[in-house]
Amino acid sequence: MGHACYFGHGDVVSELLAQGVSPSEPSKFTNERLRGESKPLHIAVHGKRPNIIKLLAANGADLNTRDDVGRTPLHYADGKDTVELLLECGAEIDARDDFDETPLHAAARDGRGAAIEALLANGADLNDRSASGRTPMWVVSLKDPQNLDRLIRGGADINARDSEGRTLLHAAARKGTSDFVLSLLDRGADIESRDLEGRTPLFHAVLGARHTVLKALLGRGADLDVRDAHGSTPLQLAQARNMTYTVGILRQRQGASTETETAASLNEPLQLAQARNMMYTVGILRRHQGASTETETATSLNEPLRSQNFDRGPPAPSRSRNFDPFSPRSRFERETGLTDPMILRWD
Repeated sequence: MGHACYFGHGDVVSELLAQGVSPSEPSKFTNERLRGESKPLHIAVHGKRPNIIKLLAANGADLNTRDDVGRTPLHYADGKDTVELLLECGAEIDARDDFDETPLHAAARDGRGAAIEALLANGADLNDRSASGRTPMWVVSLKDPQNLDRLIRGGADINARDSEGRTLLHAAARKGTSDFVLSLLDRGADIESRDLEGRTPLFHAVLGARHTVLKALLGRGADLDVRDAHGSTPLQLAQARNMTYTVGILRQRQGASTETETAASLNEPLQLAQARNMMYTVGILRRHQGASTETETATSLNEPLRSQNFDRGPPAPSRSRNFDPFSPRSRFERETGLTDPMILRWD
């Protein structure tokens, strides 16, 4: 039955039905798109065989029969005619699969533009959410601005959020291209939208190491000083992950004066060193910061006492001529995982 349905052999299908084969009996027919057991209607839809669809429907096939992931034939419909034929025969337009995704979700995810238009024209719900809280707009391919436009024209909310509070722009910033990100912004996506962790798309561009996306967001005015729910800025997040190139992009965009930039380069590692109880590194940073004698003395006395981690000073020099693992630069790098340009100039 499966082969006959896929290749459109109506006479063979009719003969099998006449012999009592059920129009909904699973088949083991497989190809690059069909896996496991599929129902004859699923196979006919994959094969784009309207004559077989009509024949099976006329013989009592269930138009909402499910495959092994809960999808109906309409979830796989590719093309206006196939969508409309299935609907005419009784397919449910907003049927949900095992992941609570509707045929519109599936068409948006797979980039089937004609199916998207046909489903929208027949009243598919743009606001249906999957198990992860995602609307069809959210799952559209990150390289598919044409189908994005189809959904927007149909009334989709470009700033719809999933169960983690993320919008399509968050996803595009982390995994997409700069062109797609710009296309979302041009269509009204909120560049400062925050997810449940308080992170804007700029944070996700940092997390995804999407440097062209990062530059695109910065070029459109993304806020560099925004802080997430953990109190971190995008720059601090990049520093904590030792993302040197990303840090460079963010620092360059800051356009800070030499004085401001120097203060930033010292204060952020200083906070990190203090948080990790690295008193020797704290001492280096405080001395180079040009703190007053009074402040420095108070710090050198009080902080080691509070931490019970006294600063013993640098160990004896290394015997190696080429590399001193106990130099201020090397010890700073080992403790913090950072490379600070001010430290590099001390050697």
